[in-house]
Amino acid sequence: MEGTLVMAFPASQPRSRADLLTVARWVRRGGTLLLLYDAAAPGSEDLLHVFHMECKDLPPLEELNPIRWWREARRPWKLTGPGLERPALVSRPRRCLLPSGGDTHLLEDGEGRTFGLSRPYGKGLLVVLPSEVLANQRLLEGGNADLLEFLRRRLPSPMHFDEFIHGLGTVPRAGREGTPMADALLAQILLLYLAALLALARRMGPPWPEERPARGAVSGLLLRLGAAHRRMGHHADAARAMVVRAARLHGWDAPPEDLMTAAGSARGRRLVALARRLATLQAGSPRRR
Repeated sequence: MEGTLVMAFPASQPRSRADLLTVARWVRRGGTLLLLYDAAAPGSEDLLHVFHMECKDLPPLEELNPIRWWREARRPWKLTGPGLERPALVSRPRRCLLPSGGDTHLLEDGEGRTFGLSRPYGKGLLVVLPSEVLANQRLLEGGNADLLEFLRRRLPSPMHFDEFIHGLGTVPRAGREGTPMADALLAQILLLYLAALLALARRMGPPWPEERPARGAVSGLLLRLGAAHRRMGHHADAARAMVVRAARLHGWDAPPEDLMTAAGSARGRRLVALARRLATLQAGSPRRR
């Protein structure tokens, strides 16, 4: 393949070790590789190691004031190099390159640190630059376009781009498997909504008994006394005692048999009905003095 091969990360797809060695052999036999590296992109470090390119971590910002730190982190770095009338702009880099004796420095900062270089590799040429320096968002700022024009004049043409995301090749069509993330999220929201409706519609535990307000001290005492008798099952005994005491009060020879029989099975409303019958019978009888 004639010309220049451009591998720009993260646009280039990470390659296997065998593919990277094939690229290195191609450059050694006389090819030209323009490597646009990104420290955070997968695959970029592997390719640098294949060409024995070493990097050095830069010290982080030590600014404690968050506003000044934010301003300093967003301030672009100005890099100078041959053929640049204005400095090229990049975001604050994390690493710099460690050049060797035969390298040509293409991008440097004011402190002598190298961020872009060209190195002979066998019969070929290796050019290493930060990927952001030729990104679309930087070509209209500073000397980034001048650097691109410098490379266009110096590197052999045509240029072949190895950028998987730009679709330069046959894109495999994978079958749809599973449920997309948006559909799964909607399904989970729907299940939560249905669970909330079921929880609100179902009564939580037995109904709370509402106490009837007592109208007075005597009525409240009678209600509590009646509730105690109801819990203990004293209905029949209370009914018999009521009939016997009514007979003594009115001077009857003996308690009425029908009332005594009914008192044995008095429960709830039957006890109230028995009391009404007894009250009617008492109303027609003279009271015992």
